[in-house]
Amino acid sequence: MGRISMPQGKGSQLHNRRDYEKIGREVPDNIDKNLTRENITLVDQDIREAYQEIFGEALAQYNSKQKRADRRIENYYEHIAKSKNGEKLFYEDVLQWGKKEDFENPQTRERAKEALVRYASTFEQRNPNLRLIGAYIHMDEASPHLHLDYVPVAHGYSRGLSTRNSLDKAMKEMGFVPEKESRKNNATKLWKENERAYFGEICRSMGLEVEAERKARGSLSVEEYKEAREEMLGEIEQEYAEKKAQVESMDEIASYIASDDRNGIKAENYTIEAKKSFLGQIKEPERVGVFVENMDKGQVESLMQRVKADERIESTLTRTQEQCRSLIAKAQAEAKEIRAEATADRNETIAKAEQIKRNEQSIITRAREWAESVKKQYQEVADKVKELLGRKKLLENDIADLQNTQKALAPLRAEVTELKRAKDILSGELDYELTKAKFKSWSSMPFGTSYDAYRKRGELLALYKDGTIRQVGSNEHGGFDNKTLADEKKGLCVVGIMQDEERVRVPKSVLKELMQARDREKPISKSLQNFITQQTEVAKVVHDRGRSR
Repeated sequence: MGRISMPQGKGSQLHNRRDYEKIGREVPDNIDKNLTRENITLVDQDIREAYQEIFGEALAQYNSKQKRADRRIENYYEHIAKSKNGEKLFYEDVLQWGKKEDFENPQTRERAKEALVRYASTFEQRNPNLRLIGAYIHMDEASPHLHLDYVPVAHGYSRGLSTRNSLDKAMKEMGFVPEKESRKNNATKLWKENERAYFGEICRSMGLEVEAERKARGSLSVEEYKEAREEMLGEIEQEYAEKKAQVESMDEIASYIASDDRNGIKAENYTIEAKKSFLGQIKEPERVGVFVENMDKGQVESLMQRVKADERIESTLTRTQEQCRSLIAKAQAEAKEIRAEATADRNETIAKAEQIKRNEQSIITRAREWAESVKKQYQEVADKVKELLGRKKLLENDIADLQNTQKALAPLRAEVTELKRAKDILSGELDYELTKAKFKSWSSMPFGTSYDAYRKRGELLALYKDGTIRQVGSNEHGGFDNKTLADEKKGLCVVGIMQDEERVRVPKSVLKELMQARDREKPISKSLQNFITQQTEVAKVVHDRGRSR
């Protein structure tokens, strides 16, 4: 069964981080270097960095309000380091279950380590005003333990920095407020008791038996303490009575010897010193000059040694009396402490109950706010869904109308397409097609035909894809002029001559389009009408000749 302890640590980062060898120092004998690898570092933050994160904003706000440069604080870390108000840069506590003898079983060590890990993982959740900058579990010493390094953070100051380093205010801000504060009854003491109790529950859940907290002086009830005190005083009074009886017995022997007058043998002069009673009364010295008879020197010396022993008994008695008085005074003081600590325990219970009530009220308030927020969000979503459903219905109706309109316009769309095609043929495309029909490219001329004669007569032409025609000249080598030659290579034009009208054959596709346009009784020019008639007659003659043959 192990006891939970949480003493204040030295706050040595060198020790916590095991940086001895890094700076050339020997590792202390109490550290097993072979087990150092089992140590766990849960938190390890640079303290200056932590100070900037915690107090940086409050420091900037404070400095911005200062008109005098000498009142500004350049570095809050250095300010606390030089402070004479008792603040520490950080605080350290060492948490441990059991002692060396409790860790002979390796499984127990592992359970203790896991318990320390679970405790440290929720430290800042339980203690929002304690900023954890270091958490180190040491497994390389006699027993596993946890070093906790933290910076207290207090808020709500109306003057100076709004957020400061203050252990006492940080503890009270978390609800640890003693009713009657004293050196032994303060916020930090209440907080440590709460933390030890929390860690005790973790240890029990891990199968580690926890020794009950040792009752402090006065943690017993008043009646229990009175019984213990009476028992202790009874033992002291019994011992006192026994020693007093021994002294009185020696006094009787000495008195008998002093009153006997036989041979007048004088022993050493001896004086019994003044004695104090149990109540402090002083008795006067007695019997100076003891005379004995019928005793030899050895007997006398033996008697005197017994008398001297009386002195030692008397001295012991005096010390016992003083111890008794001291114990009585101590008992009275402890009885006073009992009442004070009983009051403190009551106040602590009341404070914890009030804190629980405040926490409960806070939870209820937050729950109500959350419920209202969820209700509002639900209503907003419901309204939005209703709106979207209405818009969906309207869109479905619009889509249906458009589909009907589309079906109604389909014939018109086909007619428009047809008319557009006829318009293109009759307006511009027809001229190009007719021109192309009358044009014969030079590549289709019989092999060996010379184009010089056509060029000299100005009949050698270049037909471009846009329908334009230009005459072809010659270059310095006797070929096509450079522009025509370049355009032909690019595929922009075709070089050739215009055929005689009687040889022209209109392409069947063009003629078909023209005849369809005529059949639809679309207005066409008179010349085009004559051309269509002529081509129809020519086609008929050619057909008739073929049949006669």
